[in-house]
Amino acid sequence: MKCIPKLTWLLCLVPLCGWAETNLAQPYRPTGWVEAGFGHAELTSSLSSWNDVYLRGHVQLSPANSIQGEISNQRHFGDQGTFVGASWTHVFNDDWYGSLGVGSSDGGFFLPKVRVDAALYRKWLP
Repeated sequence: MKCIPKLTWLLCLVPLCGWAETNLAQPYRPTGWVEAGFGHAELTSSLSSWNDVYLRGHVQLSPANSIQGEISNQRHFGDQGTFVGASWTHVFNDDWYGSLGVGSSDGGFFLPKVRVDAALYRKWLP
């Protein structure tokens, strides 16, 4: 969890991009959703069951900016870990959009200690 405080500060800066855009343009009312869930998988042989609990959310800050976040507690292979992640998606125009994401975990050998994602997408269909 040593990386999570640094990650939290970084993620606090991401909404400022959408906030600045909304305050410069016409008023926009942010919308979003929150999802909570769990998962269970019964494994064969002598492998222990997998159990997951998660909380995910999405906020549309402006027509071009949205943020997503997730925290999950996972128990796999007899080990347990917690993952925290967030991402920012920006729509550049009708054809292009991109996203940046970061995440970190504590425990669970199967989880990434630090994760950084960047992607650029092209829309091919009308």
